[in-house]
Amino acid sequence: MDVKVIQNSNSSLWILQVCKTADIPSFVLKQQTSYLGHLARQSNKCLTKRLLFNNDKRSKQGRPFETVEDKVLKNSNLTKVQFYKNAMKMKNGHDHPN
Repeated sequence: MDVKVIQNSNSSLWILQVCKTADIPSFVLKQQTSYLGHLARQSNKCLTKRLLFNNDKRSKQGRPFETVEDKVLKNSNLTKVQFYKNAMKMKNGHDHPN
């Protein structure tokens, strides 16, 4: 069998459609969004949640870096309040409100 490799953006899009998957940046953003919502629903005693929402003023000086929360909020087109309100309505991390 002769296999021909096509290297253009149209073939990449076709492959993603055939495989019923998203490109890597979209996949990662979806995972980050899901995880951020998951952490929001955790107990306030959860160490990971406490670290995420830590507003400790003792931090390194320099240019601030973009956090996962910043990336998710920027790409969701929601305010922080809207995002977390929606996250708290989710059941088991799925898009089904309680």
